[in-house]
Amino acid sequence: MAVQKHQRVTAVDYEVFFSKEVSITVQGNHGYLQHPLAEIYLVSIVSDNGFTFVGHPKDFAWESIRDHKIVSHNASFDQACYLRLQELGIAPKDVVLTDWVCSADCCAYHALPRSLKNAMKAVFGVTISKEVRDNMKGKMPQDLDPQGLADLHAYALDDSRECLALWQKLGPLWPKTERAVSQLNREIEQRGVSLDVEKLEWAVNQRLRNIMICALKRIPWVPQDLVLDIVDSDEKTKLPKGCAPLSLPAVKTECDRIGIPAPASMAATSEEFEEWLEEHLRAAPWVKAMRAYRRANMLRVKCITLLTRQKADGRVPVSYLYTGAGVTRRFSGTSGFNWQNLPRTALYGVNLRHAVKPRAGCVFVASDLSQIEARVGLHIVKDKDTLNLIREGMGPYEAHSRVAMGWTGGPLKKENPQMYSLAKARVLALSYGAGHSKFVAMAKLYVTSDDFVNIFGAAVSEEDSSKYVEYQEWLLERQNKDFEAWLTAWKALTDFKRRCLINSKAQVDKYRDENPLVTGMWRRLDGALKTAAESPEKELVLELPSGNEMRYRNLKKGNDGVTATIVRFGSWSRAKMYGALLFQNLCQHYARDVFVDHMVSVDQSGQSIVLDTHDEIVTEVPTSEAEVAKAQIVKIMSTAPRWCSDLPLDCEAEILTDHYKK
Repeated sequence: MAVQKHQRVTAVDYEVFFSKEVSITVQGNHGYLQHPLAEIYLVSIVSDNGFTFVGHPKDFAWESIRDHKIVSHNASFDQACYLRLQELGIAPKDVVLTDWVCSADCCAYHALPRSLKNAMKAVFGVTISKEVRDNMKGKMPQDLDPQGLADLHAYALDDSRECLALWQKLGPLWPKTERAVSQLNREIEQRGVSLDVEKLEWAVNQRLRNIMICALKRIPWVPQDLVLDIVDSDEKTKLPKGCAPLSLPAVKTECDRIGIPAPASMAATSEEFEEWLEEHLRAAPWVKAMRAYRRANMLRVKCITLLTRQKADGRVPVSYLYTGAGVTRRFSGTSGFNWQNLPRTALYGVNLRHAVKPRAGCVFVASDLSQIEARVGLHIVKDKDTLNLIREGMGPYEAHSRVAMGWTGGPLKKENPQMYSLAKARVLALSYGAGHSKFVAMAKLYVTSDDFVNIFGAAVSEEDSSKYVEYQEWLLERQNKDFEAWLTAWKALTDFKRRCLINSKAQVDKYRDENPLVTGMWRRLDGALKTAAESPEKELVLELPSGNEMRYRNLKKGNDGVTATIVRFGSWSRAKMYGALLFQNLCQHYARDVFVDHMVSVDQSGQSIVLDTHDEIVTEVPTSEAEVAKAQIVKIMSTAPRWCSDLPLDCEAEILTDHYKK
């Protein structure tokens, strides 16, 4: 019997010129490496047989590692570096390095930080310094003295040694499917998508620019002679203190002047700021103008990013961060652009999704797993009655309405669309433990404006109102909070807002009474969390059907609950945990595992994936093959993986001829 030859494993790491203006964050991998200043001036190579090299890439014999497994800590970038070297003629075009794995992705799979520094600390307890790298900002090797150059070479070799050590420790424990999707993400990035440049340029130079100009003219503290500079300057225009369009001090001054409360924060991700804007749009023209400027500017930046990252072939790379979203291991955006969260609808006539189009002679096939989180949630809690209805062809929301809401009529969506919307909101929000205040906001995502008014704005009795106030008094007393302050704020609300909160509380209570399997799962998970917090290990590990695990480390039990250390977007983070949140994490991770299994299967079937979101795969196929490809993908995505073979799945697919849409 022939003895299988051991494959050498070699760590490869590059050093490239970077500065404030020239970096991955600014231009993305491809755009950065195409920049005339971004010279790849150093490569460090360490093999598992003890071989090492550090020097300029032109001086390395690349054919010597042709058949090696290549490991890099951020393979997306390092692989792009090698392709750039081949393009420049520095590395030979006939030496193709295909077996390339990412030790950062491997660390992320194991719920460890992505950065080399933090991963080494977590795995080996070793503290390493990135000072040498940080000091190279804006510098080239020729700018260093002999000692500085020696330090740079030593630092680069250490990086490769550490990358190899992480791979040798964790790589064998990284499942095959997970490694495959890590590589697939890199292939999707290199493949890219085509853009409708005309639409994007119209949005940047006309539509959104004009919206921003008009908005700035209505913001009183913005110097009017600088309006065009603010809109058109590539750099942030330096304005006198308190004169920026989104200056919090200026907003507070204006709020004091007209007698409305000022927002506590104006962060782009602040839900409270969005609510504040919505509430005070009619208070003064500048409030509406500020919101218009903020929204138009954010969308314009996205359009500019796509245009500036376009490659010579007219396509733009699509980058994803493998397991970027923490314990759920879902992908997230990276390199300064989030492809996972493109706006679903148009804003000011600009639809970013419509600017993404198939190449000439091709179409997109967009296929998504229908109601995947709802389905896996039912599977986790073993809701046999609802699952059986789904297996018979019924959707999860209608099945929920029949099992838990008393619906006995015909097709729910057709005969009672209002109840269908409410059932969808209940399943998607209340199964994850949303309280009544949050449910009011979340329900707006799933029900129409008229349905929202009819459901949440319905008349309430004096008794309902009194019970709600009594509940709040009881709750605030338990939390040692000021009930009188709450009561004052309650009385200041409009009658409609009070009705919405009272009706939402009734819906939440009704859902929890009608769904004991879900609430029972919350309690069991909460109990497991508290028990783990009191154990010597201070760690909770939850196993999924796929064999993957979710890990909550360094549990601490305090007066207001349990907190855990988790990894979010590549770094350690401490967060409060409770049963319903653990259930949400389980559902999202389970859904993600099903989706990843399908991604790999679709890729292995020969289809070319160009985009993906949490539940949708978009492939690009020749127009003549569209129907066959669609049928093939639907079959794959409607079939449950072998590790959850009784999970009822469904897939909806659409052929998109002109542009991407949701």
